[in-house]
Amino acid sequence: MILKKDYQHSASSANSFMDSPLYWLITKVFKFEDKLNPRMIMGSAAEAGAYHALIKPGRKDTAIKRYVKTKFIKLGGSEEDAECSWAQTIALKFRDNLQEFGDLVSYQKEIITPGKKYGLNYPIRSFTDFEFKDLIIDTKATAWIKRSKAGKPLYHPKKADIRQQILYKDIYKKDTMLLYCSKDDVHTTDMVDRNHYLEPMIQIFKNIEHLNKICETPMDAFKILPLNFENFRWKSGNAKEFAIKLMREV
Repeated sequence: MILKKDYQHSASSANSFMDSPLYWLITKVFKFEDKLNPRMIMGSAAEAGAYHALIKPGRKDTAIKRYVKTKFIKLGGSEEDAECSWAQTIALKFRDNLQEFGDLVSYQKEIITPGKKYGLNYPIRSFTDFEFKDLIIDTKATAWIKRSKAGKPLYHPKKADIRQQILYKDIYKKDTMLLYCSKDDVHTTDMVDRNHYLEPMIQIFKNIEHLNKICETPMDAFKILPLNFENFRWKSGNAKEFAIKLMREV
């Protein structure tokens, strides 16, 4: 078996497994940790800034931007990164859209759901972003929202994001929504008529547990998973070099 007794499923790990089983393996089993890139930091800083703005209503935009900039640098980014400026603008867009839903009930609320509810051996760990009375909203900072000539988003919502929110909708028993913001645009997506995304998510969890069952060691799993670096997760950082090093050991 390759999973530890305290392993917990999550939507992000399931999406990682679907995108690239090998990437899931080196990060969740071999515990490889890569340095955050500016695009990742942008999302964290913008979300933190939005939360800061919501719990401190009336703060000036300049103060919110300064908070986001400080957060961006603290997380490992640089003031010279374009994403530092984008994060400040996106935080304000998040705030402007989120405050329309009333008082904030919780932020990053965690729930551990017993796996047996879905026929699993391991529990599922869930984190929401912004919870309101009747709705949970997951914020997604992005560099751009590409649209067709008719104005329809071409790549949003992402299926991985829908799978995550449908899972949260089922676990938290509350409607969920996606809020995408770039420095220039905003797009929202509800989860109406998307419940069919839940079953594939649960199946990914089961696939992970099956891999755990048939492999005695992490290296056994590494030997049977395809060595494919085409997914975006391999495009930055040192994950590819780490995987190639394991391949040479095999």
